[in-house]
Amino acid sequence: MLLRNFVVALLLASFASACGNTPVPSISGPSDPPPSTPPPAAPVMAPPPSGVSPEVWRVAFLSGVALYRPESPAIVSFDVSGLEAVDQATFVNMAKVAEDSVEGRTKFEVGTQSGANFIVSMVSSLVCFGQAALGCTVFRTDSSGRVLGGKIEFDSTRMTVIPFTLVLHEIYRTLGISELSPAYGILSAHIWPNPRPSDEERLMLLGRYQFPLLAQYSVQ
Repeated sequence: MLLRNFVVALLLASFASACGNTPVPSISGPSDPPPSTPPPAAPVMAPPPSGVSPEVWRVAFLSGVALYRPESPAIVSFDVSGLEAVDQATFVNMAKVAEDSVEGRTKFEVGTQSGANFIVSMVSSLVCFGQAALGCTVFRTDSSGRVLGGKIEFDSTRMTVIPFTLVLHEIYRTLGISELSPAYGILSAHIWPNPRPSDEERLMLLGRYQFPLLAQYSVQ
């Protein structure tokens, strides 16, 4: 009997020892896969609106590639305190022409510092991106496609009064337009006698508002 009790006790001790020292594996399903990174959104493509050729439509895009403009707020303002009174009056008149031509989608203000503010001045022997020029607009942008402001300069060496058409040409540049139009108009490299955009240019300017910032130029 003593031997039997000893064997039973030894077996119980061995069982207890095994349960105490052997790790019990946890029961679980397969691990969750790591969260996937969504693919980048495809750029919005912007084909030309009716009545605008692909060549003129390309002018609507910064460097002919992506759409930029003043937004949030959609206001361009001009500090013309450095100009003569006659040129200040020209800016007031041409700012109204520009605002009317885009049907008020961007506001143009003279003498304030709202929205995208541009400092306007006359400089001697103006050079614009390496070339002699009568006028030059340089603007800053951000990664979201907004025009933030900048400067407009006119050449004081070759003119004493700034022509209406040249003022309007540079005002339109503040919308994020950097290219010259291949068609005859206010945004072309040729002298345009009318202080207003051509019919095709007006359709191009309005068409820009149909697409979000950073939309990509498309021929169709």
